[in-house]
Amino acid sequence: MNEPHIVFGRKGNGVGKYHVFNPGRREADAHDSFKKWVESLVVVLARIENHPPLPVELLVLQNGHVLYNDSSDSSYQRTLSLRAGDRIMAYDRRLDRFPGAARRNDQIPRSKGVLLLDAVVSSPETYAVHPRRCYDLSTQCEGWTRTKRGNRNHQCHLHAEFMHGVCPYTCSVCGESVLSGLGYLAFRSPIHAFPPFLRGVVRSGWHFVEDVRLRSGECQYG
Repeated sequence: MNEPHIVFGRKGNGVGKYHVFNPGRREADAHDSFKKWVESLVVVLARIENHPPLPVELLVLQNGHVLYNDSSDSSYQRTLSLRAGDRIMAYDRRLDRFPGAARRNDQIPRSKGVLLLDAVVSSPETYAVHPRRCYDLSTQCEGWTRTKRGNRNHQCHLHAEFMHGVCPYTCSVCGESVLSGLGYLAFRSPIHAFPPFLRGVVRSGWHFVEDVRLRSGECQYG
């Protein structure tokens, strides 16, 4: 046999226990095929932890297929035997649960804004879902804000009450800090979202900020 061969054996196994990699016919696919083949033979123990008190859905993908899924309403820990290269994801279980929504599970891995955890297994370690303040509750947010003219925030302004509540990450109206949340509450929430006894104060505050902004513009250009 004149063709080179790659022989893979786990540490501690005898000579007779080995695996042989046979590349496909297309030379361009050989590298990716070899990578996936090695990853399929490396099994690790991955510890998954869920810290926030959110209804979280966990998903493990192996070669694009769902290998494991679980859900929890409270903090918990799981230890799974996974392969290197498997993808661990977590998202809020309320995803696409509003009236009229149609969840597209195939869009979840590609919807960056909805993921609370997105990690590729590489070694025996802990993969934790940490609390987040800013994320979307629909896999359709990206599509809703995509327009031919490139004005991503058009729908966010046109349907602010709905979009800011369901797609705050995509609409860029939230952040991970407490101050960003207060800023959204103070300046971007619809007036009827406030308790009745606060609406007058909030409206006055909005008018004051707008007056200051306009006067500063007059001073700058006048």
